Amino acid sequence: MADPTFETRLTDALGRFADRVPTEVDATRMVRALSSVSTRSSIPRRAATGRDPRLALAVVVLIAVTLAGVVVFGGRLLAPVPPVVVSPIPSTAPVTPTPTAATASSTPVLSSTPAAVLQWTEQDIGTQPAVTSIWRVGEWFVAVGPESSFADDDQPMDARFIRSRDGHAWEAVPAPARGLEIETGTVDDGVLWVVGKLGTSADPKRGIWSTRDGETWQRAPNVKGLDFGPGRVDEISPTRNGWAALARRWIDAEAQEGFMLSSIDGVRWSRVEYPEVEGQWGIVGLVSDGNRWLLAIQTGTDAATTSLQALTSEDGTTWTPHPVATLEQGGPLRQSSRANDVSWGPGGFVIGGVRHEGEFPHPLAWHSSDGETWTGARIDALPGPAGESPFDLMAPFEGGYLSAGHRLQEAASFFFSKDGVAWTQVDDLFGEPLSRVSAMAVSDDALVAGGETENRAFIWSAPRP
Repeated sequence: MADPTFETRLTDALGRFADRVPTEVDATRMVRALSSVSTRSSIPRRAATGRDPRLALAVVVLIAVTLAGVVVFGGRLLAPVPPVVVSPIPSTAPVTPTPTAATASSTPVLSSTPAAVLQWTEQDIGTQPAVTSIWRVGEWFVAVGPESSFADDDQPMDARFIRSRDGHAWEAVPAPARGLEIETGTVDDGVLWVVGKLGTSADPKRGIWSTRDGETWQRAPNVKGLDFGPGRVDEISPTRNGWAALARRWIDAEAQEGFMLSSIDGVRWSRVEYPEVEGQWGIVGLVSDGNRWLLAIQTGTDAATTSLQALTSEDGTTWTPHPVATLEQGGPLRQSSRANDVSWGPGGFVIGGVRHEGEFPHPLAWHSSDGETWTGARIDALPGPAGESPFDLMAPFEGGYLSAGHRLQEAASFFFSKDGVAWTQVDDLFGEPLSRVSAMAVSDDALVAGGETENRAFIWSAPRP
């Protein structure tokens, strides 16, 4: 016969335990479950010692919950804090044609399992002055800095390259040419292509170089159409139909002109009609899935809203707009929202951004499998200031996507997603403050992030989740 005081005593013990740990424990439900163990169970109701095995099982449960009540976070023991979900709610943007843009669920959805914390370790990169781009090409991480200068009177900034197989041991490698400044680059079919310029900022001579290992480079011969004067090529993107690029030309110290370039072979480049961009927001980014390009833009002159759109094209000339979201601007909380980056990876296209309420940033993201129909992504962010971080840039890889941003006080922040639909914050909360990540890359085993902190360049590496 069951001990009539067992349930009462165990309930009281669990209740006192729950008051001392930040883990929700339903003492009554647990006790009733323990008390209802069937006599036909493979666990005997009483051992030979005469002690009730239900009490022993309860002790085991208490120990397990106690161990789960703390986690090691950057070498410190902290009580776990449940994530807070930030759910962007996009709506249809007024463009033509106007298919209906899907809306993200307003019901918070938490991750079924906690994400692992990224354990970043700073690496020795010698005297590397800056890290502005990182690529994964073949078996190598290749990093470069600084980026090209912006003003006519700037001194040339020679590109300095470093590379690493594992993200830990870095070595300096020669630049493709002496006096070369790197503007942008991309990896296609195991080859890294970079656009760089030689000469002065007022009269630059641009070219294209390629490498498979970051050390041995080849210059594409007879490149034409990139010498448009002061300015820079911001992005370059290949498809099976050719190449497209976004570029800017400086008009004067306060004005610039944006335009697009296209090429069939990557050698002969020409300007193409630029998709009309209304208002001050402009271009978010250019990306391709190998078959067509997607150009993300944010437009509008209305003080209350802006329109986030995705334009797709197979030839780089004819663009079809697709609504992503209508973003509110202003309001009583001085709210403003913007998109910051666009990417393509294993789950499709992703756009990342930020919603500001006053000075406080909150992450935003949208996902599309085809670039045409978009939904707001689910984002599991840490509560309070820890989760107040935008999506500034994204790095796709075979296993998903990595996003980087920064919390207040400029501390770096990271989110991970397997499919672009659901994102989880994976921060090491004890990372160095005043750090801005400007580049990322991923291998089969490691994540690498680079940028600047306290006026010095850094590269961090972490095991891949």
